[in-house]
Order: sequence, then C-alpha cells, then structure tokens
Amino acid sequence: MRLLATALAIALVTSGCHGSGAGKAGGTRAVPGKPLTLTLQTGDSLFAPEYADAVNRLSDGTMRIAITVAGNQPTYEAMTVDAVRKGKAQLGAVGARVWDAFGATSFRPLVAPFLVDSLALEQQVLSGPLAARMLGGLDKAGVVGLAVLPGPLRRPLGLSRGLVAPADYKGAKIAIRYGGIARTSFEALGSTAVGYTIGNLPAVDGAELDSNTIAENGFDAQARALTANVVFWPRPQTIFMNRKAFDRLSSSQQAILRRAGRAAVGPELARVQKDDASGLAAICSRGTLSLVTASPDEVAALRGAVGPVYAELNRDPLDRQLIRAIAKLREALPSTDAARCPGTRAVTRAGAVLEGRWQMSATSGELQAAGVPPADADRQRGGGTLVLAHGAWIGRERLNGFVWHGRYSVQGNVLRLITTACPPALACGQNATATFTWSVYEDRLSLGLVSGVPTYLGLIAKPLTKAH
Repeated sequence: MRLLATALAIALVTSGCHGSGAGKAGGTRAVPGKPLTLTLQTGDSLFAPEYADAVNRLSDGTMRIAITVAGNQPTYEAMTVDAVRKGKAQLGAVGARVWDAFGATSFRPLVAPFLVDSLALEQQVLSGPLAARMLGGLDKAGVVGLAVLPGPLRRPLGLSRGLVAPADYKGAKIAIRYGGIARTSFEALGSTAVGYTIGNLPAVDGAELDSNTIAENGFDAQARALTANVVFWPRPQTIFMNRKAFDRLSSSQQAILRRAGRAAVGPELARVQKDDASGLAAICSRGTLSLVTASPDEVAALRGAVGPVYAELNRDPLDRQLIRAIAKLREALPSTDAARCPGTRAVTRAGAVLEGRWQMSATSGELQAAGVPPADADRQRGGGTLVLAHGAWIGRERLNGFVWHGRYSVQGNVLRLITTACPPALACGQNATATFTWSVYEDRLSLGLVSGVPTYLGLIAKPLTKAH
C-alpha cells in the first residue's frame, strides 16, 4: 500500500492517542478539556484519513479518530467487522462489497455489475439520500453505518487474454477481492472467481482492478490489455461503528460522525480522481499494456450475461428500489468513464463544467504548506484568478498583476494547461504543460497536480471558487 497514506494513518494514531478520553476500545467517556478519541481499524489506510480529518474539523478538535492498519490479507475485512462487533475497535472501514456476507444486503446495488460506471454517477449516489438508505441496512449486521465514501472504478484487466466480449470470460479464472456480487457476476459470465492479496496476483486469466492499483503493483507488466470502456463496479468504502460505543455518545457527537461522512465525499473523490489519473499516466508511460475498447454490441452482451445477478437482486424490495433509482440517475449523466492515455483533445462535454472565471486567495503560509518554495510563496501570496473558455485560458496573480495565457484540453477528469505566453519578468518554457486531475463540487474546483509545474502555484494550494 502507499507509504504516504500509511504514514498519515500512523500520524493520526500518534496524535489522537494523547489526551484521549476513550480508555479501552469500547469506551467513549470524555475527559473534560481533552478531545474524545475513537479508534478506527482498517486494512486499507487510504480511505479513513479523509473521514478522520472531517470529524476533527466538524467537532472543532473535540473529537479525533485514531487509525490502526491491521494488514491487508484476504480476510482483513471480515476481521475488521468482527473486531468492531466485539468492541475491540470502536469504528471500522471496509469495502461496501463485503457486507452481504454479514447479512446486510443494502450495498449490493452500489456494486452491481455494470451499473455505477462513472465517478460522476458514484458521486451523485453517495451525495444524496440513497447513501443513507444503504447505511441503514448495516443494522442487520449489528453495527451502525456512518459513511460510505467513493472509490475507484474497477475495469477488466486481461492477463492471459483480453477481456472484451462475453466469450473471453468463458472458462477463465478471474482474481477478485472479497465480495458476493463479484463472485456471482463472474459465475454468470462463465468464469471462476479467485481471491488474492494486493501485491500478489495468483495464476489467473484476468482481474477486476483500478488503474492506480495496477500501476502501483506493476500488474501491467504481466498483463495483455485493459478494457478501457468497461467498468464492472466502483470500490466504495464504508465507515461503521460498534452499536454500544455509538449509543454512549451524545446526540451531537453522533451527528458529527454522520456529517463527517457526507463532508468527506468530495475530498475523497478528488483523491480518487488524482490517483486514477496518476496510475493511468504511469501505465501509459511504461507502454507494456494495451488499452482496448469493447464495441457497443459487446458491452450490451456483457450486460445481458449478468441478467441472473439482477434477477436475484430484484427479489429484494430495497435492492430493487435502489437499482431503479441509480439507473434513473445514470440516464442523466454522460456514458461510462473510458480510460485513455494522456493526450491533447478538444474540450468535451465535461470541459463545459470547467468554463468560467475561478478565483482563490492564499497567504504565504498556506502556499508554503502546499509545498510552494518560500520565495515563490511570498511573490504569489494574495491569490489569483483562472479563466477557462473555449479552449483558451488566462491566469492572473492579484498582488503583482502578472498575466499568463495559453490553451487547455480536458479529457475526462484530466485538465491540461499549456502555457503560450508569460510575463516578461519571468522565464517560461514555450508550450510548458501542467497536468491536473479536477473535480467540481458546489462551485468549488479542486485541482490535483499530476505532472509539470503550474504557472500560479496557488492552484494546488486550495480549491478555487467560481465567480458569478
């Protein structure tokens, strides 16, 4: 797993345990004047930090989450659920896909095959009332559902063969992570599902994986093709709590834990987008893996092949309602997020969301906290604006009036700014390019730097706000 994320998780544990009023794992007694610290166990350190940050922020520092990473073996999620149920940890984080094994089926529509096939759709589902209905289903598992956070899109990675049409799945062994829907979906496609541990794929014909996991573990070196325009399902994560520990909290503390889940969706999605773009860029740069495309008829055939999975899901009234609601949201959104190697393209429908005037302000300290060198931070303090329109961009620094010009392209969640002119006082390379992942939420634009150096470094220091 990522060293940076693991380090952050360890830092949260270290800072959260001092002055704790938690006592042993099952207790939630607060000590006057000291923050209440709650333990959270997970096997994947990526997802919990955003939630922990939201809890700390919304409680004004009176509540903290101490994260412990308990390993990433194939059964770590079952072990995490068991630890929270028994009160060995107060909170836990596991993939939404595992809950049907514990009697809670409300997350099955979220990971149903070929249904949630874009990050935009995943955000719509998790930001609205459907998420609360899914979380309520965790009562059946004997825990309290607090949050469901977005995860990356899982695509077909072909190892011994390409995985494009239904015929490619017949008799194949497909590596999956723990979950009933994944297993029954591949059975419907005529495949055998095989569990695995991250970092070590067994001898299989293919796997369901996201771009960043493929890149970080070097799975592209042993693969033949990634089917770019087919998404099996997303990999969302859930945050849940021991029932007795939750009941010991005050109503305001309970509300903060639930609000933190909703508040973490946007930042978590931005991280997922950045990781996905970074992973795809690494895969493309190594050049060992081909991106292949399924035809419309092949995509339709894949959807048809998993009909038995939906027949089973639709027997449950709640699952049936959730599937219909997600399908309705899907109709109003663009088609499947297709993976593409970075390259300049014309502004697409997604690019229209970015058009307009974006502004932000930042102090020298905020810029330095984002990694800007002190000299640049002092010059660029005060903020600036970024105007995007019809493939051209203009950037201005508010303090000194410096202006840049250039052109831009948008490909999915990747924004590329190409500089064609800069202030005479500064040296800039002709056609210097900076590549970002981007996400827009409630008129706030978040940019994550993938490669290059932005002309105004404040773009990566904090989100920009759209001027109306």
